[in-house]
Amino acid sequence: MLQPNHVSREKPLILIVDDVPKNLQVLGNILGADQYLITPAMSGEQALARVEQLMPDLILLDVMMPGIDGFETCRQIKANPRTNDIPIIFLTAKTETVDVVKGFKVGAVDYVLKPFQAEELLTRVETQISLRKKTTELKALYEELRQNEKKYRGLFVSSIDAILRINASFQIKDANPGAELLFGQSVDCLIKKELTEFLATKQQSQVNDMITQQVVVNGYSEAFESEILKTDCTNIPVEMRLWRSEEDDSGLWILFRDISERKAMRQLREDVDRIMRHDLKNPLSGIIGLSDMLKMLNDGFSDEQNKWIDQIQASGRQALDMINHSLDIFKMEQGRYLFHPVPCNLVAIFKKIEGDFFQLFTNKKLTMEFFIQNNSMNDKDVYSILGEKLLLETVFDKKKKNAIEASPKHQTLSINVSLCQEGHEIVVSNQGVIPEDIRGSFFDKYTTSGKKTGTGLGTYSAKLITETHGGTIRFHSNEQDGTQIIVTLPTSPHDIIQHKAVSLEKQLMTNKDQPVFHEQIKILAADDSPNNMLLIGHYLERLPCVLDLAENGEVCVDYFKSGAYDLVLIDLQMPVMDGFEAVMQIRAYEKENGCSPAPIVALSADNNGDVEKKCMDIGCNAFISKPFSEQIIQDMVIRFCRTDKITAESE
Repeated sequence: MLQPNHVSREKPLILIVDDVPKNLQVLGNILGADQYLITPAMSGEQALARVEQLMPDLILLDVMMPGIDGFETCRQIKANPRTNDIPIIFLTAKTETVDVVKGFKVGAVDYVLKPFQAEELLTRVETQISLRKKTTELKALYEELRQNEKKYRGLFVSSIDAILRINASFQIKDANPGAELLFGQSVDCLIKKELTEFLATKQQSQVNDMITQQVVVNGYSEAFESEILKTDCTNIPVEMRLWRSEEDDSGLWILFRDISERKAMRQLREDVDRIMRHDLKNPLSGIIGLSDMLKMLNDGFSDEQNKWIDQIQASGRQALDMINHSLDIFKMEQGRYLFHPVPCNLVAIFKKIEGDFFQLFTNKKLTMEFFIQNNSMNDKDVYSILGEKLLLETVFDKKKKNAIEASPKHQTLSINVSLCQEGHEIVVSNQGVIPEDIRGSFFDKYTTSGKKTGTGLGTYSAKLITETHGGTIRFHSNEQDGTQIIVTLPTSPHDIIQHKAVSLEKQLMTNKDQPVFHEQIKILAADDSPNNMLLIGHYLERLPCVLDLAENGEVCVDYFKSGAYDLVLIDLQMPVMDGFEAVMQIRAYEKENGCSPAPIVALSADNNGDVEKKCMDIGCNAFISKPFSEQIIQDMVIRFCRTDKITAESE
């Protein structure tokens, strides 16, 4: 059955129009042998009726026919928009030039003389069929390109980002409405300008570098941040992407995305980070330190007043821990956390947590058990691994709290730490069950179930901290066995496992030596916080010190130039002149005057590793993170000012 052209055919279809049956038979024999589909028509009228229905790939049309002759039939086929691209070859016995010209004028593409020569006929038919196929393919490709152009032009016009097309001379050749908004000029105005009018010299060099280093090599560039200049001389931060123009190999397309809001959010995040690292921690240092001082003085306080002081100190430390923990988690999320592992005794961590939650245990009438390698643990045992003590306390603190809250009353909770093939395995067990609706997302951020005050950050932060230590965390939970949280941490050559061991604290106490000092130590302390100055003075009362106090970096430098000091304690964030600049001026003064460098210890609430490194780079000898304790301050004085150690080393 013959099918219209819009349905796929295996062979080309040829419509043969001739009023002589013998001619139709001859043509059918010649063409049919060459695997064409043939359909006949014996008049012009019949051809016109069939051509639109069948949409053949080629028409062989006799010129001389009764009724509508070949010329008129051809004219009407070509006048129909649906059939006008079908090629027509005239079949004629006439060889007069006028007839041939007339045939071409009404739309024929070729002619074949009667009587037919088979080889000539096949060649002419094959040529037109091939041309027809290629024309159809080109039209389809053109239509696809037109549709793509329409689609991409729609994206170009509707994009909220600015898009420009420039030539090799950086002249703007095209711009979208998004560019009007970003640059503050109409498209007509923009295409009369050069891109360099909107770029400072630094940005021009940046764009040229991206073209030579990436676009020339790859045809496009990665996204990069830059700035553009508006006519009102304001700068707008943008993210730019470049790619080679297909219309012109030397031209470029450039996409500009306004990142003002992104930059503002980044700045806000940095401001919040700074506030948490310094502005909040500084007053907390005073709260914790001054409450500590009140406890040491104990000047006739009643038991109730002492409880208030304890509560003030505990609240201050809790707030400080929350700030530090939030900062640490944020850095872990960003991949910026600087991990500094030291030996940590898990036994001491577990016992501390037990004390912290004593009241919760009592309220629910729970029993707590600790094991090392499935054997009962005692206070003298040591299970020391490499890690960060505060972070490990946070992990097991949160797991213990969750276990207490989930466990039914009158049950036993346990922690078992053991050495296995994968590393150190710590299993926290309770008889509670993790709700099924959160098991699949148990360690995801903000996952919580059945807690009115829960933030959903406990298990998430535990996972981040464990992974920061190079470990893993997982759980098992069912009605029969309860819940086990399994934390696995890596082993190291520095690990120590001692069951029933002698207390390390007592060992250290017996070996502690007594430092010897000069008759008088001269110390310069610079800090803009009166609370911190008061604490430093109090902490140094027991040592043979003369203490000078400076309220900012400028005063500190003046003091230093007017006297010799055995030690300088200097805050990094101060008004007038900060600690960084003060240290650099002190070191420059020493170098100019041939002085021996005095020990300088930097003080800061910002315990970011980058800050500590910067301190060392400019000449500091040590770094103390606020809030500091009496022991830390005294240890620094002993470290840099004792004389017995110096004498022994020189001998």
